[in-house]
Amino acid sequence: ASDGRLLVDARGNFGTCIGSGLGGKIYIKKGALELNANGDRAVAVGSFQGDDEIRITNCGLEIDLSISDGVGCGSIEESTIVKFHKCYVKCSISGNNTVGIGSLSGEETLVDILDSFTDFTIRSGDSTCVGALQGATKMTASLASVRVESVGENCLAFGGYSGDAVAFFNGVDVKVKIYNSSGKDCFAKDEDITMINGKCSIFVNDKRIERKLDYKFDKE
Repeated sequence: ASDGRLLVDARGNFGTCIGSGLGGKIYIKKGALELNANGDRAVAVGSFQGDDEIRITNCGLEIDLSISDGVGCGSIEESTIVKFHKCYVKCSISGNNTVGIGSLSGEETLVDILDSFTDFTIRSGDSTCVGALQGATKMTASLASVRVESVGENCLAFGGYSGDAVAFFNGVDVKVKIYNSSGKDCFAKDEDITMINGKCSIFVNDKRIERKLDYKFDKE
């Protein structure tokens, strides 16, 4: 898809706003997308059962899901690759088992956010804003803004429950505010989270979480 404005309002038990449901490649090169879905299981952009690769550039993407199980951008059951470049992404989800960008039960999620603004608001018992909820997560963000507001018994900001997650932030403004039962923003090891030349504000249950922030500049 390239350029234009697209509005999708979906109602039903199962469905995807954009995608085959069975995986594949989705490239959106430009435009403004507003994707809304209400139902049992839904995906805004991506698939139910297959691996997928999603690349979105120069795009405004607004997602609003009211569902039981589902994903904003990615795959419900399989692995996914999601890349944003020069995008505005706003993702609002309410449900039981949900993921903003990534996969609910897939083995691996790879997310790359470059020169983009991303905003997640999730109300869900089990959820993560970015990552594979039941698998491994590799996340890279550069020259971007990542904002998270999430509430739920087992909600996370990044990665999944296994703790198998690696995140690299370079020149990123990270703002996280979540409320959950674990008191953690993610289960990744501290050494697997790298933050360089950015800003970081993370609060869990109104308690500040300290993350190491380094400043590195190339010498002429």
